Amino acid sequence: MSDRERDLAAFSWEETIRGILRDQFGPAAEGAGRHSLELEHPALGGRARLTLAELLLRVVSESYMAGRARGRLVPLYYRVKKLVPRPVQLALQGGQFRRARADFPFAFPFDPILLQALARARREGGFSPRPAFWPENRQAALIVTHDVDTGPGQTRVHRLTRVEEEVGLRAAYNFVLRRYPLDESLLRDLKSRGHEVGCHGLLHDGKLFENPEVYRTRMDLLLEFARRHDVAGFRAPSLLRRAEWLAREPWLYDSSFPLNEPGGPQPGGIHYPYPFRLGRLIELPITLPQDHLLWNVLRQENLDAWIGTAERLIEEGGLLVLLTHPDYTYEGRRLDLYRRFLERCRADARLWIALPREVAAWWRQRESDHA
Repeated sequence: MSDRERDLAAFSWEETIRGILRDQFGPAAEGAGRHSLELEHPALGGRARLTLAELLLRVVSESYMAGRARGRLVPLYYRVKKLVPRPVQLALQGGQFRRARADFPFAFPFDPILLQALARARREGGFSPRPAFWPENRQAALIVTHDVDTGPGQTRVHRLTRVEEEVGLRAAYNFVLRRYPLDESLLRDLKSRGHEVGCHGLLHDGKLFENPEVYRTRMDLLLEFARRHDVAGFRAPSLLRRAEWLAREPWLYDSSFPLNEPGGPQPGGIHYPYPFRLGRLIELPITLPQDHLLWNVLRQENLDAWIGTAERLIEEGGLLVLLTHPDYTYEGRRLDLYRRFLERCRADARLWIALPREVAAWWRQRESDHA
């Protein structure tokens, strides 16, 4: 058996859940995982009794989506996308989202099912309070990220960095390596000014997870680019994801798992707003609604969803991961909304604002300290 085959064989969601329980409960993790809860929730098919470990496994692994179509039509979508006018694309996406949301078993944009279960287990089982996860005595953490999906988006990156630097923070920019000519001078400039560069796939055509051969070829090219450019993190195009494949890769972190995604190419969501170990890497879930969904699909050009979700996550000591795109958010009202949200976060003394690689390194060090 090769090293890669051993890595793949070693991954299990059960071990991932044991790691989450250790993060939350420390030495009492095993007992907390066995704590029995009676719950009622659409994702459980109504009323059910499960252990905390069983509930975490069902939700974080997204097994509640078993039997539903997830990502099967993505390659076809990318083949016909250029033939469909943009307004028609958005109208179709809006209709698809509304249908998916009606059948989705979680509240959007935030469902507290796991946070409530963790709190109940602590209360009923007499376990210690939730640990303080973040440095500098901060209550929660914020990561600002961007996926640069297209060539025009790449030319607009500077519009966002200008806003971020004026506000006083830095962000991560994830580039698609071969969908457009990559401006390597831009990558160098971003890094020299304190921003982070990440990988967002090779072509953004929906085929990364099509089969093991395509995946391996593309991932090896991405990893080679990462070695040359000191890139620590990966986010899958369209947030298509296969944990058992990603978990074996030598990235410092991945950020492909949404907190709550009723629609999109691969609906689901893990509903757990903290970093966690996924095989060899640290997973940084995307915990705030995407700009594309709010502003392009739902036509909600305001800050209500971001602010409301952020407040809930801060109350729970969670990780806020913001994902926007210079392809959509680069001028006018949208850029102003983006600036206002960053200013609000920058002024919030409860938040540790850091780059993804800093948060992942912190989490890995925290694991080592608590081992």
